[in-house]
Amino acid sequence: MVDLDRYGYLGCQRLKDATPVDTGETKNGWHYKIVRSKIFFYNDNPDVIRFLCHGHMSTAGTWVAGNDFVSPILKEIQNDIRRETLIHDRRILRRERRRKRVDVRFK
Repeated sequence: MVDLDRYGYLGCQRLKDATPVDTGETKNGWHYKIVRSKIFFYNDNPDVIRFLCHGHMSTAGTWVAGNDFVSPILKEIQNDIRRETLIHDRRILRRERRRKRVDVRFK
């Protein structure tokens, strides 16, 4: 079984490391919640994250381009979970095959 708590913690650490720092408030605002076998990542400053990812107008009136640092990290976590699930499922299948072989021999 996949330890979603571990991936939630790992995801928050990766998001914190990738978040640009001014005051540190947004960087330290990352949290996660597990609901029905799903991990939800959220930040205490969602507006700032939106501006950082999608861009915004500066006070001088110029456009500041966005840098979507969140999506690649979430895809990475998702792929890690898939990989671990696949490895776990393969182990279970191997055990079942071994049991069937053993059962057939002793019947």
